[in-house]
Amino acid sequence: MTYRFLDLADSSDAPRLWNTIVAASPEAWIWATYSTYLFRLAYMKAKSVLVADRSFVLLHEERPCGLAPVPLSRDRETGELSSAYDEAPLPWPMIIPGICDTREAERLIFDEVERRSLEAGASRLLLMLAPPNPDIELFARFVHIVRERCFIDTGYMSHCIDLSNNTLRAVRERYRRYVRRLHSQYDMQIIEAKDVTAELATLYMQLHVKDAGGVFRPLDTYERQIDQIRVGEAFFVSARRRREGKVVGMLLVQVLKGAAYDSSVAVDPEFEDEGVSYLLKWRAIEHLISTGVRHYELGRAAVTPTFLWQPSAKNYGISFFKDGWSRGHFKPVWVGEKFYSEKALVSFFERKKSDLIRYFSLSESA
Repeated sequence: MTYRFLDLADSSDAPRLWNTIVAASPEAWIWATYSTYLFRLAYMKAKSVLVADRSFVLLHEERPCGLAPVPLSRDRETGELSSAYDEAPLPWPMIIPGICDTREAERLIFDEVERRSLEAGASRLLLMLAPPNPDIELFARFVHIVRERCFIDTGYMSHCIDLSNNTLRAVRERYRRYVRRLHSQYDMQIIEAKDVTAELATLYMQLHVKDAGGVFRPLDTYERQIDQIRVGEAFFVSARRRREGKVVGMLLVQVLKGAAYDSSVAVDPEFEDEGVSYLLKWRAIEHLISTGVRHYELGRAAVTPTFLWQPSAKNYGISFFKDGWSRGHFKPVWVGEKFYSEKALVSFFERKKSDLIRYFSLSESA
């Protein structure tokens, strides 16, 4: 069998190749789309941490059968390189079933990911397997790779809503009261590809900056988020306050393969206490149910502290808000990490050690 690797940076056909593989790969979800990849690159460039992009496609007899995004980022504190989206894991390498021997393609593509990472000087590799619908077979493949290739499992649980016509009846009662009280004061709009205007990115950036209390990324990164809507992989929910006649809240939801993810949100601080976030989430759920989406993931759950992560009071508060919608339902997110440098490994655990000392209120000399 003839295999070869194609550098995506050298291909004018990269978007089509990328989207073809994502559509056919069971491993791939919103984290793996071309539009998300472009957003991540724009974000890393804005933060001056993008070092190189070694992403590639695996071809079998000139047919695309695999894909691996491999950007290299520089740690802002240590200067060390990682194969990662800044501090976030890369999507798990993707393979199209039925074109070639899946296990052989898997071996080749992981070998190449590690080779390119090491060749570029990476001290760490982070990969995340988060399909739209986790199943036993994919988990078995994750376990096999983690064990065989000496990764460490650093996965976590994410709040997730199983959508049905009964979903909104199960939402925390306080949230339902907010929605009943506020719905007459706001005009809610779903913004899809046909509704995108030239000013939409600027509008969202202005609201996001007001919410965050400063400019932390440029307009280009917001344009890349609007591109996700343009290609049909996301939508906005906007909340317009009728009395003031202005948009005071926007929620970006990504959608692919019958599953959705809570991607980005901004609420005008002047109206935050009114419960705008409840209206945004409620309308998003209504829309997702009406379009046949089955799962709506809300993000990482903060449940209990671990040696690697001690959630803050803010983390617990956000998780409590999400649980009011998901009602105890979680989805596993599988993450594999590997270090290639003793120095980087020691540096990583020194930072974790400092976090634990603060958490336990210890003194360095005790």
